[in-house]
Amino acid sequence: MLLLAFLVLCVGIITLDFRQTQTGPLQRVQEFAAAVVTPLQRGFTVVTRPVGNLFTSLAELANLRSENTRLKAEVERLNAAADQSDVFEAENVTLRRHARLRESFASMTPVTAQIIGNSSTNWKEAVQIDKGRAAGIRPDMAVIEPDGVVGKIVPPVTRTSATVLLLTDPSFGAAARITEAEITGIVTGSGSSENLSMKLVDNDANVSVGDAVETSSFNNGVFPPTIPIGEVTAVGEERAALDKEVEVEAAVNFRNLEYVDVLLETGPRIAFQGGRADGG
Repeated sequence: MLLLAFLVLCVGIITLDFRQTQTGPLQRVQEFAAAVVTPLQRGFTVVTRPVGNLFTSLAELANLRSENTRLKAEVERLNAAADQSDVFEAENVTLRRHARLRESFASMTPVTAQIIGNSSTNWKEAVQIDKGRAAGIRPDMAVIEPDGVVGKIVPPVTRTSATVLLLTDPSFGAAARITEAEITGIVTGSGSSENLSMKLVDNDANVSVGDAVETSSFNNGVFPPTIPIGEVTAVGEERAALDKEVEVEAAVNFRNLEYVDVLLETGPRIAFQGGRADGG
């Protein structure tokens, strides 16, 4: 009965509201109710909205943390990729230089090897490379890189590794000549922290600072002729001795060596001239 009474009341109010004018009694009641309820509703909204925002923020916090973690991981991945790209680019440049060098010794067989460590002894300037007898490497083979002479292969040589005696070692000697003056001599090492020395140069030879020094075919040395060794940095004053003191700065930066080329003697030796090969 109560439900029926409310239904009848609702129908009656709806009918009255539909038929009344803008100044009818129900319109005034609605305006009065709106005037009373609106401030209360506004105040309720002001009070409850921050609470609602708080709960909404709490609900989104987990998503934000997850997204933040994902973005950090993505940034780290991109940074790592960029760093790795720089490393690959530098390595690519180095290998391209060795590929051009390979063209200069077409009648020989250059084997590119990576330096994997220093020599096991501390009394000589030497490094280990990751190629050995399996690649055709034997003692007394020339070792170079695009800038010039590095050294030569010395025992021990294993199946997968070999020892390179560096040009800077005091026991090393390479037949050389001063290009401009056509003066020959022997270049020897003075230790890793010092320049090279060129010996057996006549005391009256016309040698100047800045003169280029390269390998010579003198006495059938280990190296093909005209491979850069370095340039003259100091010339000793004339003295009673027969030999002139000549100091040479190496063309190769031995501190930053990564890859070298071992010249396998599979064909006639040829000259190295500015990246091009001439018979020799």
